[in-house]
Amino acid sequence: GVPAVPAPIAGTNESTVAMLPNGSLYMTQRTNAGQPMRAYSISHDDGQTWTESQLVPEIDPDMTQIKAGLTALAAEGASDVTGLLLSAPEGPGRANLALWYSPDAEQWSRVSQINNQPAGYSELIQLPDGFAGLLYENGEQRYNAKLSFARLNINSETIASFNGVHGDVDQDGDVDLEDVEAFVSRWGGLAR
Repeated sequence: GVPAVPAPIAGTNESTVAMLPNGSLYMTQRTNAGQPMRAYSISHDDGQTWTESQLVPEIDPDMTQIKAGLTALAAEGASDVTGLLLSAPEGPGRANLALWYSPDAEQWSRVSQINNQPAGYSELIQLPDGFAGLLYENGEQRYNAKLSFARLNINSETIASFNGVHGDVDQDGDVDLEDVEAFVSRWGGLAR
């Protein structure tokens, strides 16, 4: 069976997991327990057991209640930082997608706003060249009108600033559904 996560915080769900440099697993969780909207739990035994969920006050207390994107960063390629990168709409509501960075899975800081329009679910991954890939729902009127992909330059100077490259994952000159498929097909094999 699936191991249960002790949840003294009401309503934890829509979880995402990333591996920390020490091999532990870090799980970020949506919570419906009020502000802040994020909780976390850690496993030191490959997910067999988990610590009790704890609130993460350093992440914007007004963040939308939603599943967040999460990836572990390694200092390789274009990246010279290690830690965790998290993406989620910071609100109000499902709007204003932003990124948070933690060097140690304890202290978080907001590092970048991705858009200033409706935004929903997102996924993050570190690509082989060190950039981060961000796949996210967004639109002008509705948060889930379209999917967009952005390559983010992750290093100590920019910590998640855009490098000007958006969308063309398969590098065929067009930003289209094939780019989403290319990102998704790479995602499983590249996840850390």
